[in-house]
Amino acid sequence: MKLTSVTSDDHTGLARTAIVLAGGFDQIDLITELRSRGWRVVLIDYNKRPPAADAADLHYAESTLDIEAVLSIARKEQAALVTTACTDQALLTVAHVSAELGLRTPFSPDQVLRLTNKEWMKQTVLEHGIPSAAYTTINTDDAPPDGLCFPMVVKPVDGNSSKGVTLVTEPAHWRAAVARARAVSRCGLIVCEEYLPGIELSVDVLVLDGRPRILMVSESEKLENPEGAFPIHRSVQPSAQAIRFREEIETCIAALVKAFAITDSPMIVQLIASPEGIRVIELSARIAGGAKHRFIRAVTGYDIMRAWVDLLSQRRPPEPPQHAFLPAPPRALYCMQYLYMRPGTFDRFEGDDLLLHDGVIQEFFQTKTAGMRVGEALNSSNRVGAALLRASGQADLHQRLARLFADLRACDEHGVDQLLHPATAG
Repeated sequence: MKLTSVTSDDHTGLARTAIVLAGGFDQIDLITELRSRGWRVVLIDYNKRPPAADAADLHYAESTLDIEAVLSIARKEQAALVTTACTDQALLTVAHVSAELGLRTPFSPDQVLRLTNKEWMKQTVLEHGIPSAAYTTINTDDAPPDGLCFPMVVKPVDGNSSKGVTLVTEPAHWRAAVARARAVSRCGLIVCEEYLPGIELSVDVLVLDGRPRILMVSESEKLENPEGAFPIHRSVQPSAQAIRFREEIETCIAALVKAFAITDSPMIVQLIASPEGIRVIELSARIAGGAKHRFIRAVTGYDIMRAWVDLLSQRRPPEPPQHAFLPAPPRALYCMQYLYMRPGTFDRFEGDDLLLHDGVIQEFFQTKTAGMRVGEALNSSNRVGAALLRASGQADLHQRLARLFADLRACDEHGVDQLLHPATAG
């Protein structure tokens, strides 16, 4: 895709229609940016009242994974663009619908399949000699796969938002983990991979002309529980491990860009800094979810969402700053704390305004609207919010986290606080 060095779109006075798939908090900024450039935005999200609905011109309550339904809406609305941001599986719908309608898109359906199907993804990574975890694919729960030892990670090949992902520590929990993965898989195939001990790193990248620019590297802390689910509950930046493994990380990211033929796109890569070095867990050609674009902007000053819309508009975005591996300046330890609640119906937050007023947190993001259900499973799609904090050091961060969980309430429809308090909150 040839890019021109223009930073804004030409306005012809005739609003073109863009279809945006998924209507969570993250997509609000995508919709806002598109509309600021003269686009009429039609949102597709199966929820009746998703967070981004009010930001769009029109909302259809359809599944973003239903390719035929999205194609029908795109034709009806005479869409000139079909896109998404900060979500994974909808990328395949974007690619198929865009190809059918002859619309521009960064990736073909085959490319997206390799980036969203975990079996094909792992296959591509290992075929190109990029270090990753050993794995196998199964479609039965008869017995644990040969060649892998416990602990191992079990997940659906076509899942996202950590749905159906379980850390299995012993054979007794094997069948339950497979059942959880199969319950959220559309194709029924399950990936089993070795569990890699170490520190998990999240690498945010912008690829321009086939060359990666690493924007930020943060450490991901997991919320462990007896069921074996372990979604991210906190991201911290900067990372001492990133500085230590800088050369390996840069080599790995460049190899992934080449292996998956990524030319112009955001990119998120999950790595493990293990005793044996850097290992790839997963990747996707998109902006990370969980308000990560706001996190990146707070840390670096770079607006990755605006850059993504530049690319969608065939404009060359500004060059991002290149200081992902620099130590933190004074008073610049950043943390994104993700917020979960017990199963039920979310109604409202209480206490967030005071936390913002007192400077305990920098920003607060509500990711569920009143009346939305929070399921039994502990995964990132069941987050109800997130808070961005800036601290002068670890001690200050722990104090701020303690105040956050002491003062914040996530209330259900009866006004009862259902916020989950992680044991590691400080």
